[in-house]
Amino acid sequence: MMNGLGSTLPLYLIDASAWSHYGSRNPVTGFIDHISHRGVIMTCPPAALEYCFMARNKVEHDNYRMRMEKLLQPLVHPTVHDVLVIQSALWGSGLVCAAGASDTLIASYAMLNNATVISCDKDFGHIAAALDGALRQIRLVP
Repeated sequence: MMNGLGSTLPLYLIDASAWSHYGSRNPVTGFIDHISHRGVIMTCPPAALEYCFMARNKVEHDNYRMRMEKLLQPLVHPTVHDVLVIQSALWGSGLVCAAGASDTLIASYAMLNNATVISCDKDFGHIAAALDGALRQIRLVP
């Protein structure tokens, strides 16, 4: 299957919940390092904002920003319709509050760019369930 780059390399969109564990000695760091050698890691505006929001000072924010700016940027951006389809699926499956606006938008970017979301929380699993698996996601446990 081709990703948005016209390549057969898998494309991954890493959520802030996974980035927050990167760099320490845990399975998350190992997994992200592993996929970075076998695929392409991308970001999108809401994922980059969430990640950079976690910075505790200006220097850390600058480092986080540089990391995000080096990653592949999305080639396709969601429309209002795209994000509301996901939100409607959450409503329809009784998972109204299972994922917030940012995660819904990140999921939309992932789907439109043929990427797999990597996270450490359950929100993307709820979105995938509501969409009958249309969202590819991997939940890591730190």
